[in-house]
Amino acid sequence: MISKQIPSRKDGRSSAKNLLKYGEGLNPDENGEYLDKSHRTRITNFDLVDDSILADADMATRLKTIELCAMEMQANCDLNTRSDAKNKIAHFMVSFGQEQPSEAVLNDVEDRMMAELGLQDNHRASFLHNDNGQWHMHIAVSRIEKGDLHRCNDLWQNRVKRDFVCREMELKHGLRRDNGYFYITPDGDIKKDPSRKRNAGTGDRAQSMEKHSGLLSFQGWGVESGLGAQLQAAATWADMHRIAGEHDCAIRQRGAGFVIVNRQNDKQVAKLSQLGVKAVEARLGVFQPASAETPARTTYRPEPIHREHGERLPAGRATHAQWREYQKAREDWRENKRDRLKSHGESVRERRAELRDHYRGLRQSITADRTLTREDKEQRRSQLAMKQVQEEIALRERTKLERDALHDDMRSRDPGRTFRDYLVKRAEAGDELALESVRRYAAGEETDLIRKQEEERRRAAAAITMAEQENRIRMAHPVLNLTRTVHRNGSVDYDMGNGRVLTDTAEGKIKLSEPAVKDAASVEAGLMLAQKRFGSTLELNGPDEFKRFAVQTAVERNIRVTFTDPKMEAYRVQLAEEKARVREQAKERSRRVDTVENTPARTEPTPIEREPSAPVTPAEPPKVQETPLPVEARADALAFIERRNELAEQGKEPPHRLATTDDLAKPMMFSELRTTDKDTGQQVAIFAVAGENGHTREKIVLPVDKEAADRLQRVRRGSEIHIEAQREPDGRTRLNVPEQGRSRGRRR
Repeated sequence: MISKQIPSRKDGRSSAKNLLKYGEGLNPDENGEYLDKSHRTRITNFDLVDDSILADADMATRLKTIELCAMEMQANCDLNTRSDAKNKIAHFMVSFGQEQPSEAVLNDVEDRMMAELGLQDNHRASFLHNDNGQWHMHIAVSRIEKGDLHRCNDLWQNRVKRDFVCREMELKHGLRRDNGYFYITPDGDIKKDPSRKRNAGTGDRAQSMEKHSGLLSFQGWGVESGLGAQLQAAATWADMHRIAGEHDCAIRQRGAGFVIVNRQNDKQVAKLSQLGVKAVEARLGVFQPASAETPARTTYRPEPIHREHGERLPAGRATHAQWREYQKAREDWRENKRDRLKSHGESVRERRAELRDHYRGLRQSITADRTLTREDKEQRRSQLAMKQVQEEIALRERTKLERDALHDDMRSRDPGRTFRDYLVKRAEAGDELALESVRRYAAGEETDLIRKQEEERRRAAAAITMAEQENRIRMAHPVLNLTRTVHRNGSVDYDMGNGRVLTDTAEGKIKLSEPAVKDAASVEAGLMLAQKRFGSTLELNGPDEFKRFAVQTAVERNIRVTFTDPKMEAYRVQLAEEKARVREQAKERSRRVDTVENTPARTEPTPIEREPSAPVTPAEPPKVQETPLPVEARADALAFIERRNELAEQGKEPPHRLATTDDLAKPMMFSELRTTDKDTGQQVAIFAVAGENGHTREKIVLPVDKEAADRLQRVRRGSEIHIEAQREPDGRTRLNVPEQGRSRGRRR
């Protein structure tokens, strides 16, 4: 039995809700489907939910239970304002091997381990998984006590304590025995291994990297190259720096200890203790920095590696040749991607500049025309400004389609994010040597449970029939379909349908109708029109809710305006900085994932044919069509759509839109029910629309009343349902949902 603590997320977004939803399997995948991971869930020490074990509960019950638990755990954690947010919740994993443990074993292991760590009275939930071929239990537990002081448990020596509990449970329940800080004697006693602390080896995270990429990690190289042994034998700090320099590394202080860093890439770091170098200051005295940089005699280079049961096996010549080919192919792909993205960006900038120059000339011609009165000039300038807004939005839509097509094309040409991915693709193309390497990597990971799951997937795949999905064309931006009305007083109305009207008044103001105030596309068009008419500094008038929504829309849609109201301008700057920070973090994560151990090896290039870059054909502009009417434009539904589309902008969700009468003309695939207003209990039904590849392309949001929501709770997720809408005399919409049987619970 093995246990380990899983570190919190590096992006600072760890939360009770995310962790519990991951454990239960309530995070939807890229297709919008829920991954039903947990085979058994245990809830302990909560006040809003009774202590219980969920094994066969339906999706609605599990979702409600997890949401209540997450809310209570997070609220208690937030009462502690002294500890860092990432240290308030602990995530442990206990692996049992291929044999499924009994309920008594699971409860005993969890209770005993939490008691040993001093967390027995804290909020916690445990989940039993087997998705990786091994039965393992995830334990999510709050480190903040429930008492009045809300102190944070420091988890002192938690790894040693957990290892002792593992040996204790192995002895008590007859489980498979593993190595650790403690061992079981032939007489059945548990004793501490005196040599365990000084044993160097590849840590959990380095092993995960090697397993995922198929390459030797920096930490593994430090152990196997003898660097750790040489540093342990050093007599002075000067010797330590010299030895590290000869390996192209540097020793630095970090926290209460020391790390060794690759001089070629300072993101490749290992603790000295992980290399077997202990008690450095006790042996050598206070840390002394290096006086000079030692020339390197050797350096770390990622290379193919095979491990079975922790032991490294030599990689064949063919594998090393494939590694060099992968490096060359990956570098060519990156260069090709950079060139194509740069070329497309330059093309977009040129088209935008041409558009601005064209309309600048038209405005100048209006100004120079002496046959026009002042009122005629103002009307023509207004119409010209709105036409420019239309063309800019149409250009933006075409640009997005072009960019998406470019990224899709580059993804199809990607040789593989990791070396193992590359080998799999080569094997699919018929490369027998690559297939041999793929099987060698997989041999050390194969289990009876994985073979059983693979057989089940084959049987399931044989029973699946592919149904054709209707591919709906994405609805064009409403400003592209507007109608214009010029009034005698010089005001111009721009009607975008469904009551959304923008009025360019003769007094030099842009006014929005009530439905337009709540519509992001209308607010965007109004801001862009005002920018073209009056400049980039704007004054907002209206309720505070509208002002905040307008500022949010300006930042989300990248409209370059500022506001005269200091509070609104400060809010805009805050949102813009947050958006830039999130974007930079996403780019940084993408760069880390896009590189192998963050440093390509220095190898001689291998000739390889480079595929020519496929030119990006500009997409046809969206056709002007009549905008379908929404079934019901409820305020809570519109706010929900805006929140989900904020996540869609970050690539975390598919786009959401309001259901229209055209949508209800045919069956739709039911996805879920969501509560949009906890005070009033208002709910919306969400339906998934699949693309050509089978993935969820967009989601349709339909506001429902309590009667319709009750009936939809009986509808199985993923089933198609035809809903009819009837307009009542009082103007409200009544939905007719056909009766269906209750869901049978989660899928096996």
